[in-house]
Amino acid sequence: MPRSLTDREQSVLAHVVVTPVSWFAHAVAWPKIDAEHAIAAKVSQWASEYDAEKLRLGNAYKTRAVRQAEEDEERG
Repeated sequence: MPRSLTDREQSVLAHVVVTPVSWFAHAVAWPKIDAEHAIAAKVSQWASEYDAEKLRLGNAYKTRAVRQAEEDEERG
């Protein structure tokens, strides 16, 4: 059984993917992918943007899932 995502990993991933736990499970399921490397690379790539948006928006910050749901609702 793979490890759980840390709070930080889950928060950063939630900034760019709709379901962070599913994304990680998918990475772990592929034997040719080093899941630890994949998670480290993804978090490293998006952490500064996540931190900036979280700081800029504060309590108004929305995860990718929330943003996507709102966009889908707007499109009807």
